[in-house]
Amino acid sequence: MAPKKLGIRTTYGGGGYVINHAGGQKNYPFGGWLLQRDFGETWTLGGEVFARGKDTVDGRATTIVNFGGLYKFTPEFNLLFSAGRDVNGERHTVAYLGLWWAFGGDEKSEQKTGAAAPRAAGWALAKR
Repeated sequence: MAPKKLGIRTTYGGGGYVINHAGGQKNYPFGGWLLQRDFGETWTLGGEVFARGKDTVDGRATTIVNFGGLYKFTPEFNLLFSAGRDVNGERHTVAYLGLWWAFGGDEKSEQKTGAAAPRAAGWALAKR
């Protein structure tokens, strides 16, 4: 679903289905929903609920709640972070720390000219 801007708040979500033919594994649906709020020009904070079905024959469906956000050093260079844990199902603690770097265009001029969006590159560290 495309992000819906509600003033200083933004909400969006999505889902899908994983097809996994490996031994002992199962196909399963997944989905998530996020609500975030801008705090000035540099901070955005929010929360997310993510759920997935059983991914193994002996596994359980799991729901995880995350809180996180981003800090904009510049419009083209951001720090992203998130942490959370399960609220039901299998036990998981998750964390994410990443740098987002946009290059190859000016977002404001692209909205006026219709030129292609900037490309993004970065790195991330995640723990499951």
